Amino acid sequence: MIRAISEALAADRIQGVYGIVNGTCNYILTEMEQRGIEFAQALQQAQSAGYAEADPSLDIDGLDARDKIAILARIAFGHVLTPRKSRYGVSATLRRPTFTMPTG
Repeated sequence: MIRAISEALAADRIQGVYGIVNGTCNYILTEMEQRGIEFAQALQQAQSAGYAEADPSLDIDGLDARDKIAILARIAFGHVLTPRKSRYGVSATLRRPTFTMPTG
């Protein structure tokens, strides 16, 4: 992703960067959608498969994604982002009552 952004800067104007930047969350969300399982079960499977750490809080609480986004913003737009105190990782998002996971 960093290479693509760096090379794009030579010829194009980048207007946005989108995507899931955390492999653990990607695995969890994919398992939930495709297999219709709950967050806790998907997390346990991610840990068993080696995608998630024994303490997955950096991934599921959004800290890893926040830091990666700050790096991408610096490269793509030349801006240094100051981390916000409030952030929503996948664990908090899935606990919110208004969020529903689409099923296949």
